[in-house]
Amino acid sequence: MNLPICRFEDRLLSTSLSALAIGLLCGGADSLRAQDPERNLSLIEPKAGDPAGGALRLARERADQAIAHVYVEIDGVDVFKIERPSSGVLIGDQGFVVTFLDLVAESIEASDKRILVHLKRAGLDPLPARIRSIDESRGLVLLEVEGLADEQKANGLTLAESSLGQDVLVYSFGEEQAPTGFVGVTMDALGASRFRSGGGSQSIDRGELVFTDAAIQERNHGGALLDVDGRLVGLCNATQVVNFEAIREPTLEQLKQPSFGFAVSAMGIARAFDDCDKPSPAVDGPSLGNAIEATVSVFTGRAPKPSLDDPYARSRRNGVGSGVVLTESGLVLTNAHLVRGESEITVRIGGRDYEARVVDSSRAGNLALLQVEVPASDKLPAVVVRADSPRVGERVYALGRPNADEQLAVSSGVVSALRADGRVIQTDARLGNENGGGPLVDAYGRLIGLCDAGRVDRIDAAYARRGDGAKVENSLNQTPSFALVESALGDALTDGGFLKSTARAESSDRALDAVIDQIAPSLLNIYIEAVVRGEVDEDNPFAQPETRTVVTSLGSGVVIDPSGLALTNWHVVDAATFPDGAPRSDHVVRARNFEGEIFEVTVLSISREEDLSLIQLELAPGRTLRAVEFGVSGDLEVGDRAVAAGNPEGQANSITVGVVTAKDQEIKVRGRWADLTHLLETDAAINGGNSGGALLDARGRLIGINSAGGAAFNVTGYAISVDHVRERLHNLLLGAYKMRTPWLGLQVQDRSEGGVFVQAVNPEGPAGRAGVERGWVLRSVGGEPVGWSVDFSLLRRSLEGGEPVELEFEVEGATVSKTLTSLPHDIWLVQRELGLEIAPLTIRDDADRIREAAVALYRNIVGDPEAEPRQIPGRVLEVKRVFAGDKVEAGDLLLGVRLTGRVRSGGAAQIVRFGAAREIHDFVNEHAAYEGSTFEVFLYREGEVLVVPIGMRRLLY
Repeated sequence: MNLPICRFEDRLLSTSLSALAIGLLCGGADSLRAQDPERNLSLIEPKAGDPAGGALRLARERADQAIAHVYVEIDGVDVFKIERPSSGVLIGDQGFVVTFLDLVAESIEASDKRILVHLKRAGLDPLPARIRSIDESRGLVLLEVEGLADEQKANGLTLAESSLGQDVLVYSFGEEQAPTGFVGVTMDALGASRFRSGGGSQSIDRGELVFTDAAIQERNHGGALLDVDGRLVGLCNATQVVNFEAIREPTLEQLKQPSFGFAVSAMGIARAFDDCDKPSPAVDGPSLGNAIEATVSVFTGRAPKPSLDDPYARSRRNGVGSGVVLTESGLVLTNAHLVRGESEITVRIGGRDYEARVVDSSRAGNLALLQVEVPASDKLPAVVVRADSPRVGERVYALGRPNADEQLAVSSGVVSALRADGRVIQTDARLGNENGGGPLVDAYGRLIGLCDAGRVDRIDAAYARRGDGAKVENSLNQTPSFALVESALGDALTDGGFLKSTARAESSDRALDAVIDQIAPSLLNIYIEAVVRGEVDEDNPFAQPETRTVVTSLGSGVVIDPSGLALTNWHVVDAATFPDGAPRSDHVVRARNFEGEIFEVTVLSISREEDLSLIQLELAPGRTLRAVEFGVSGDLEVGDRAVAAGNPEGQANSITVGVVTAKDQEIKVRGRWADLTHLLETDAAINGGNSGGALLDARGRLIGINSAGGAAFNVTGYAISVDHVRERLHNLLLGAYKMRTPWLGLQVQDRSEGGVFVQAVNPEGPAGRAGVERGWVLRSVGGEPVGWSVDFSLLRRSLEGGEPVELEFEVEGATVSKTLTSLPHDIWLVQRELGLEIAPLTIRDDADRIREAAVALYRNIVGDPEAEPRQIPGRVLEVKRVFAGDKVEAGDLLLGVRLTGRVRSGGAAQIVRFGAAREIHDFVNEHAAYEGSTFEVFLYREGEVLVVPIGMRRLLY
């Protein structure tokens, strides 16, 4: 589900209204603790504790002890298990586990195979199990677990019936040895379905099925469908879920192939096995009033019937859709594409068919208004139309009746934005052929908009744009609001006797307003702009071509400190930086906050392997920004609410809500520099542009940095967990190496009472040579106070490499001053790459020695003892200290390197000369390996040129 706070046409929609949806979805939250006005102390000591998981967290906690990984173990040369997603659920109090027959079929009458049940969340080792009962008609099997203690048997789940639109959690424990979970709502089973079992397939009646808009993936096969009380309302079957990720270049036909999961209902389980108790009554779903009865089927030609291969009715069927009754006299609103050009239109209401005709239509919004031929004695069930506009963040339901037998399709989400002056509603509720033309209603069943299936099927449209790159993700949808309906069809509505209701939204709890108010100023939209130069005026040689910037890519970010420090992904700023993070002159990075204010951005550091970047917003003197509070991702559990903030697909200032679906994930993303690790998986929508944005818990605390959206037909996205982000921030991104600042040779650590102490000293670095010791408290650098570790990192940016700087320490109550000469960044890089500290030696320093070295090198290369070079370099590099190897001595001149195996035209080996530290660094980046390489290097020592092997190691960025 998506919950955006959104800007449109440079106007900020009310953040306070968005708090309602988070409160409804997450079950309330405490206000954030106040942030230090000068620094974000949660970077050092994040607030641990309950992350406010929401209503379904209780369901997960109650079910944790009952969700099992069920698998078959095989004897052979070695004992091994059949690896596949395979879950089961402990039910009742007798130690029985229900799962699907296809997961254990190999063990039947096989002496070398055994069934094991692993209740890991209960802290148990895998236990053997035997088949107690099989029900082939539903594909179910009941296992009896051996060696289960009575107290563990008591953890079995109660069976319960389901109700329309109730909140549910898909929860499973498969081969990954970690749970996964998705949330959604239930709907009517639109028809019978089929499932695969025993190498074939068979059907199951819809009366024993539960359908849901919650994701049921392959890894959820055999998992639980839970209600808010943690009772089992169904067992998830994923045999009809297509693994689109395995299709490298899908065809349009493959993309349109139905892919669906469902749950065998608790009643179906009880009917299958005599050992199961009858299900208890269902938890009530939302009260949607007349909206349920007012949602109707609209079709042309023959009445539509459900398909075993498409039970959710998601495939496009011409002339088949839904509508909503606006008046008792028979005005019905639907999608125009369903009835355009048709003369015979049927509307089925309450099991009865009525003829209808089009009285007006509008291409804008894909709208059509029908007049149903209603007998004077009949009164149709009309929906209540809401008078005021919905609020951003408000929960909504998309309804539809895509089949003639009247079952109701339901999808739930939130209003993520209002576009076009409120005439378009942006929502994450699933909108497709199953509810196209049906009503979009609020939590009280009042009409706020019309579900739009699109004039062209969405898969067809996506494939036309992207070919085999087409994908369907948990994305934002746009649909006409009733304000657009009135604007487009107003005269026809009036002529038909429609009178708008005066119903308005009831007051709601806004306890989370403070959370939204605090997080919104911390959220950023990031824009990467290329500098484009105009044409040169050939008639005016003095004219300067005009330049402009063009946005080439976008992303998101989050402010982590009042000074304007922010985080984003490396791949967001990659086009604007060199491989070491240095800025490119032909690109500009800018950030926009939720108020629309634009900031110039400096990229401070990058980590390609972590897909992280630390950036600095350029602020006016004295200006500070509100920073996000850091949370603790280790405290999260699957099913806890997650809020993704960012700029998805250019929809600035969007906040989407979902749950943590899995933890500790690792994925490979095409185009990224390395595998991503330490990931939180979430079903909060993360699309292109969300990258680098914040993933927050329900209290508004940072729990991750969004990094990757779901793959094709996958509803999940991924965020780098905040615990890993925090560690990488302090130990990598804020370091001198990544920030490209002078090196002082010491590391500091924050003290709980404030300030920093010296945590480590490199004995060969400037601090070590100056006598600085571990444990000293650092008070200032160059006269500027150091209040915490971030201060120290930022102060290094102002240092001039190679120049002395005074550091002031507190040692046992006394003040101690030390003057250090920092190493310039390029010099320090060479030290790490070659194990040598070097310094430039110029003609002004020692002209004779430089000339002697240049002549000797030239004669060595050309093999002529009398040859003279045409030019003498203005500077060379002198070795000051040696930290690795025994071939180089202090005082040697480092002149260049010979690339063996690389021959110029004419037969001479390629020689790369060095006159600056940066030239060595560039050479290493181009030619050396990360694990190290050896090259032949030219040294000048005491009047002689030596060729010695030196190891060089490329550095990671």
